Amino acid sequence: MATADEQLVVGLVLVGGRSRRMGTDKALLDHEGRPLAARVLDALAEAGIADRRIAGGSHTHAARLGVPQINDLHPGAGPVRAIVDAWSEIGDRDLLITPCDLPWIDAETLTRVLEAGRVTTAGVALASMDGRAQYPLGWWSRTARPAVSAAVESGSESFGATLAGIEVVTVECGAAVRDADTPDAIR
Repeated sequence: MATADEQLVVGLVLVGGRSRRMGTDKALLDHEGRPLAARVLDALAEAGIADRRIAGGSHTHAARLGVPQINDLHPGAGPVRAIVDAWSEIGDRDLLITPCDLPWIDAETLTRVLEAGRVTTAGVALASMDGRAQYPLGWWSRTARPAVSAAVESGSESFGATLAGIEVVTVECGAAVRDADTPDAIR
């Protein structure tokens, strides 16, 4: 049974976007017998996240992936806006956010990021690879919601600008958080 703290966390997989560099929908792209987004959702489940949802995409995505969909209220506005829209729908809960194009993500890595978020006073704990933050992969505290929302409402579209006024910690995760934006990258 999930603790009260675990019930406050939503695993949010971002499946919107045009997948231009990949040439096909990354979320539903088959990788080793499973859609990429399904692999991420599986890792979230294995990390103990019971409430898993997708942000963006279509009803086809939700049906194929078997999880609730948070509708894209601002199509084409980007992932930062999708995060704010998700909070609008789910309320004041922490988010463990992942993009859909993480073929090597695993529960251990997600648990490490989640635990880092839970023990810090920072608003966001981002996964990093070789010292570089892997936006948006991380734990986004509900306490960061007002500042993130205000930045987006002021016109911020990039993660760097949006998080400029928020304390952020990073968690080195290595190659497990490497994304796959192109067909070559997934090979």
